[in-house]
Amino acid sequence: MKQTIQHVLVFAIATTLVGFIGHRGGASEARGTPVHILAEQARQALHPPAKPLQCKITHLDTNASISIEGYHGYRIVFSEYFTKYLPDPDPSPIRLSPSTNIEEFIEIVLFPLEDETPSGFANLIPWSGFESMYHVQPVDMGDGFGFHWFGRMHLWDQDDLRERLGLIGGDNRRELATVGLSIKDPGNMTANSMACRMDRFKPKKESHTKCPRIRLDSSPILSTNVGLKGIEYEDDTDLLNASRDSHCASRRTAF
Repeated sequence: MKQTIQHVLVFAIATTLVGFIGHRGGASEARGTPVHILAEQARQALHPPAKPLQCKITHLDTNASISIEGYHGYRIVFSEYFTKYLPDPDPSPIRLSPSTNIEEFIEIVLFPLEDETPSGFANLIPWSGFESMYHVQPVDMGDGFGFHWFGRMHLWDQDDLRERLGLIGGDNRRELATVGLSIKDPGNMTANSMACRMDRFKPKKESHTKCPRIRLDSSPILSTNVGLKGIEYEDDTDLLNASRDSHCASRRTAF
């Protein structure tokens, strides 16, 4: 009987150690949301249902494939398409300009939260190095759903993901957005895209300013003086937001 109890205790200890080692090695998804579910949530966050075919999952780890200094993470790769319009040798108002689809890649690596990663970890990950028309860089996107999120992607994509998934911590979003405003890439894609997202960093209860709105019967001479014909002061927040949203949506098309 005593020997049997000893065998049970040895088996229990061995099982516990194996479980701990396996968990530290990242072979399982631990207590986090299953990776395949997070991949689909991220895909929808990158491109909402209005444009579901623009972004697709091209790679998804079933077992952790990234190993760095004892940390093990899951790689997810998305592809998205941009339309690039080409110079038209024979422009015509009744014919569409020639265009081509440009495929871009977004890469994410997830590490279980139980394994706290050190500062600067995003630059240690062996990224696939996909080429891009636009600026991409490694980013620490913070924590969420039981994982620490890292990515190599466009700055506007990382900010959309963090905003829509509610990720916490990571690299400072405002600082990344400010950096993005000065980046020069084709069509100033990064600068224009980040400019459209700067409102996210304003105080939630920021007071609206009164700006001039022009009526249809306005005078050709414009001024902001109160009482000038054709000018009226009112809260134009909705108008500005609609204009900004339309501009931001158009930036998904490459020039």
